[in-house]
Amino acid sequence: MDKIKDFLSQISILQYVLIAVVLFTIYFLSSLLFSSNSSGIQLIPKNTPFVGVVSAGDILEKANIEDILDLDLNLIEDIQDKMEDAIDMVEDQSEIAAEILKNPYEIGIDINQDLFIYVPVEDIKKSEVYLCVSGGVKNSEKIIEIIEEIEDKIPNNNYDDEYGSQKSYFDLDEDEDYNLLISYTINTYRGYYDDESSEYYRDLFAFAWDDDKFLFITNPDSRDESSVDLLEDEVEKLFNLQSDEKISENGSFNDFYSSKTDLCVWASAEGIDEDLISEMVEEIDDETRGEIDLDEEDIMESSGSLFYNFGDGEISIKTQVNLSEGIQKILKEKLEIETSELSIEYKAKFDESGDNTIHVALRSIITLADQFISPRMLRRLF
Repeated sequence: MDKIKDFLSQISILQYVLIAVVLFTIYFLSSLLFSSNSSGIQLIPKNTPFVGVVSAGDILEKANIEDILDLDLNLIEDIQDKMEDAIDMVEDQSEIAAEILKNPYEIGIDINQDLFIYVPVEDIKKSEVYLCVSGGVKNSEKIIEIIEEIEDKIPNNNYDDEYGSQKSYFDLDEDEDYNLLISYTINTYRGYYDDESSEYYRDLFAFAWDDDKFLFITNPDSRDESSVDLLEDEVEKLFNLQSDEKISENGSFNDFYSSKTDLCVWASAEGIDEDLISEMVEEIDDETRGEIDLDEEDIMESSGSLFYNFGDGEISIKTQVNLSEGIQKILKEKLEIETSELSIEYKAKFDESGDNTIHVALRSIITLADQFISPRMLRRLF
């Protein structure tokens, strides 16, 4: 127990955030057992110029992890033994941690739903641009248990001396409408600017959820106290979107989502502030000396998509640009091209075994690692 406490005391709040990122990566790669629509789509506003969709259930199915674990390799056998040892070590200290190690899918997140990554833009000139991840929730109470466990074990790395101070916040608010975790660190530096103290807010993020959906949100440009209030306001806004304020009201996005693949991305200028679009149109007009006559709607009504899909022995990539009527008119006048869509598809075939490409890649990596990772290196990893 003392060894565990000593280890935890050396972990900073940033490292805990990194651990959370690792958990999200695990979710990203292996969480969705079957692709389906996700409740997380309800948290995407129309003022979103970029949305990524991860159908990780399809990826996991194609990876065929069970077949990988059945490979006759020393590395796999050693990893399974080390995992059993790790479970035995933490079982007496934390039932929740042991449960997660035994079954990483039981973390309260609905692993049968799509994952969305998107960027709402509130005010780009004031750096009010957020990075969000949303998906479905399976067990709200389980999430609370896990967060409370993390909160209890986070060491106190705060300090206050003649050079400055540090204070970290990790606060959970169990609201009636949705639960909200806010985490950030305040660093104060003394004597750097005219002998006055200066505060710097960093590592600011929020995790919010209700019985159906979750939201992870951060603003990488947050630096001051107002950023905390703005982040909380953004969470409240996203959890209270009206039907006409959601991305699902955008026909271009709906067409894109109906054709989603393992990994895909959609982008449109419709979610960007009109003033910025106006500046873009003016710049195009100046650069072309009036040869290309566009208006704001011509830019905002266009969209682009990227689709990435793992196939049996091949990988396919497709890019697609949907053009507004104004841009179609310019193409016809200037280049004599009549089209409402520009698309390119590329397929790369490199394996004849009939197995899916992601399974082939994982199997090759594991087999190669088995030859180079020694038992001593594995012990150090664990």
